[in-house]
Amino acid sequence: MAPDAPPASRHPRAAWASLTVAAAATAVAWLTCTTVNDPDTWWLLADGRRLLGGDLANTNAYSHVAPDHPWQKTQWLFSLLLAGLQRLVGPDALSAVPVVFALATFAVVASSMGRQAGRLAPGLAVALLVAGVVASRFTFVPRAHLATLLGLALLHRLWLGRPRGWRLTAALVGLVWANLHSGVVFGTLFLAVLAAALAAEGRRDRAVETAVAAVAFFVASLANPFGVAYLHVWDALKIVGSGTLGLGEMQPPVWSQHLAFLALATIGVAALAPDLPQRRLTDAAAFAVFTAAALLSKRLIPLPMVLLLPALYERAQALSVGWPRGSRAVTGALALALVGTAAVDLHRWWPTLPPAWGYDRAQVPEGAAAFVEEHDLQGVLYNDYDQGGYLAWRLYPGRRILIDGRVPAYPEEAARLYWATATGTAQDLRRLIDRYGLTYAIAQRRQNASEVDVTAHFRELGWRLVYFDGISAVYLGPGFRAAGTEEPPALEVLRPGVAPEELFGAARTDPDGVLGELRRLVPARLLDPVEHHLFGTAAYFAGDPAQADEFYRAGLAADPGNLGVLLARGGALEALGRTEEARGAYREVERRAPGGHHARLAAEALAALDASRGGNPR
Repeated sequence: MAPDAPPASRHPRAAWASLTVAAAATAVAWLTCTTVNDPDTWWLLADGRRLLGGDLANTNAYSHVAPDHPWQKTQWLFSLLLAGLQRLVGPDALSAVPVVFALATFAVVASSMGRQAGRLAPGLAVALLVAGVVASRFTFVPRAHLATLLGLALLHRLWLGRPRGWRLTAALVGLVWANLHSGVVFGTLFLAVLAAALAAEGRRDRAVETAVAAVAFFVASLANPFGVAYLHVWDALKIVGSGTLGLGEMQPPVWSQHLAFLALATIGVAALAPDLPQRRLTDAAAFAVFTAAALLSKRLIPLPMVLLLPALYERAQALSVGWPRGSRAVTGALALALVGTAAVDLHRWWPTLPPAWGYDRAQVPEGAAAFVEEHDLQGVLYNDYDQGGYLAWRLYPGRRILIDGRVPAYPEEAARLYWATATGTAQDLRRLIDRYGLTYAIAQRRQNASEVDVTAHFRELGWRLVYFDGISAVYLGPGFRAAGTEEPPALEVLRPGVAPEELFGAARTDPDGVLGELRRLVPARLLDPVEHHLFGTAAYFAGDPAQADEFYRAGLAADPGNLGVLLARGGALEALGRTEEARGAYREVERRAPGGHHARLAAEALAALDASRGGNPR
């Protein structure tokens, strides 16, 4: 006899709940799966590798500027996690780290929603979660602050539920959190703010209980074998606060770039303001403190989101009880507004941060590092701040770098001198060179015209260019001497920003010299199709259409819609005798831009091809 079926009315509700959970998890995973392109990920990997190798010294180590300067590896546990994952499955798998932390964090936030409001209304819950994820999305990279987001969510959930022994559990959270990220200071701040708010409400017993939890949490968070998180944060704030480094992530948010955060913060103010006359201060106090922090530094935007979403959800649920007829329309409109704002925000971020997998090779000086290793270049290295983490991971211990993103690991004088160079003139660069005796450089190529082009400063100072790609250029100083290997010859004609007339003239007068230099470039490592077009055309004028085709193919891989490169490739294919492929390229140009300038040139090329074949139709 078959068992009785459950009541039919439960099936749709259970199915809808399961579908909602699956949709929310999929959305969170999809939105937080991005390429590994954060500079700090690499020095975390380097620290983890040092620890796995048994090097426990609390020193800078990677920089020749201050190798013995104190560096408190308070994030050592997270570094080990990254380094172990990278060693097991490679650096591409680091894309999974933000996804796992995001799923865990927002699962805890969803649990806090249910705990604070009593039950979950799936539509509104998903809308709030999606808006929260989009508002925080730019911070979901493989960095240790992910542990702070999860830690704050867990601490909030513990405080809401207050299970038996929750203060001891909070202390254990503080212990683990302190060894993952120095952001554990925000956990202490959170509990202290709640204790103060409860005291102001007159809820003495609850205030004392929370204050005891704050003390237990604080004491446990001091247990880190590599340093005290609070001192680490203080050292970092001193340098950042001095204005020595113009760190973009530490700047206030630009509202047009953070619409989801603006929407949630505005709704939060409206929802929590009525609490104040009633002396319900805990949610409002926590929201005010952490939102103020986020307004000072956009890096902190996720922290008020973690705390605000459950409070907003509770207010929406209370509205449905007090106003059952109109609440559905209000909460529905709220959900649509949040999803719409999140969609606009996501569209704005999409070109620079689309969902993707693996580490972004277009953001690291992989080619320059390989060149340095291949030619065994030794000396005193210059590098840029954003590339220092990768170069520390790639080159240490065989070579030391100038600087990287570990702000407290450097004397303030060194950071100040570097930043004057990065934002200054060639003479500022000369002062840095003289101060540290720099002999060769891996200089970052700037893609933004508003940024200082340090590569131009090296040329102005007479340093020799020996390698470049779309990310970096390698320069040798006047006093550089190769150690044990033949010094790579300088690039005399090719350089970033070379004028087309100069390059094409050299290709006609000295084709062998130009082709020799072109063969030293790796077309796939160039990023700008303009350069692919330029160097491909130089190879064509120098009489090597096969080399030209390599550049054109790489240009089309970087920008498949570039009609200029496609048209030029047709000419190279024609010169190689691959007539039908050339004809296909010309026809594709005509198809994509009918009536345009490129289409007219393609039509002329096709007509010439037809004429060469005795007038056969195209």
